[in-house]
Amino acid sequence: MSRIQVVAIDGTQKIARRWPWAKEALHRQRGEEVSYAAYALEAVLVGPQGVTIPLLTEFCENPAGEDIIFTKQDCELKACKRLLVRLRKAFPKLRMMIVADGLYANGPIMALCRQLHLDFMFVLPQDRLISVAEEAQAIRKLEKDQTLKYRWGNREQNFWWANHIDYEFREVSGSLRRLKIHVAGCTETWEENGAKKEAHWMWVSSRPLTKQNIVARCNKAARHRWDIEENILLEKHQGYQYEHAFSLNWTAMKNWHLLMHLGHLLNILTLHTEALMKKVQELGLRGTIRFLRETWMNRWLNPDQLLALCTRAPRIRLAL
Repeated sequence: MSRIQVVAIDGTQKIARRWPWAKEALHRQRGEEVSYAAYALEAVLVGPQGVTIPLLTEFCENPAGEDIIFTKQDCELKACKRLLVRLRKAFPKLRMMIVADGLYANGPIMALCRQLHLDFMFVLPQDRLISVAEEAQAIRKLEKDQTLKYRWGNREQNFWWANHIDYEFREVSGSLRRLKIHVAGCTETWEENGAKKEAHWMWVSSRPLTKQNIVARCNKAARHRWDIEENILLEKHQGYQYEHAFSLNWTAMKNWHLLMHLGHLLNILTLHTEALMKKVQELGLRGTIRFLRETWMNRWLNPDQLLALCTRAPRIRLAL
């Protein structure tokens, strides 16, 4: 995993209003009430220690000229396809692994990842790809040597995997397409407050799983899907005002959103820069951010020049 960059993807609502504030906003109806929302799909780069760096944002947006309220609208999956294409275009030679929740574990998204040469690990929920999950469980019973026990912190993990599963899906055009995918599973047990806990996980993998890569792909990549959720919550509730529009003009709203991400990126780079580590320890998080803002907005004083001005005899000049 040291040679591949993990990119986590997730979507969230930015703002919602009960009146049509922008033609591009998504329309949702509950009973007689209609809401108009801006929905964003985020992509972040996840470091080995869970540090998240904002990469790209793709908004779900309807055509600006659409006059009919309820037609076939933009959605998170369509936005994901656009985001993946932008991601590969921005980093054409970078080795990347996409990690995301079970919404993206579907044929068109996985096929696009293969086309763009993007590795992936998607959560496999019980209600999606049912045939794949059933075949994986059948292979698990036959291939009993495809297991691994691992100690991760205070948790005991029992991994299993099933490779080369045929998955058929129907394209938008109506044609059938087949993919070879692989499934990883994990049962975790641990103690919490004296009680024994247990959790079960399954992922869809783009590459075959082995004893050599199962831990890295699951623990060091797939589980980092949670980091983007924490990143979004941080931007919403810790001062970045993610859910504030700043403008109800659609283009301006998106630009303000990107500026917010840029500010967050600068803060992340500052807090994890070795040269500023002492300054962060001295001033703290908010103090360091204030120090940087004052540094960028004002000129630095030259100590030698300031000392010369203080020690030099004053002169009084009269203008007559």
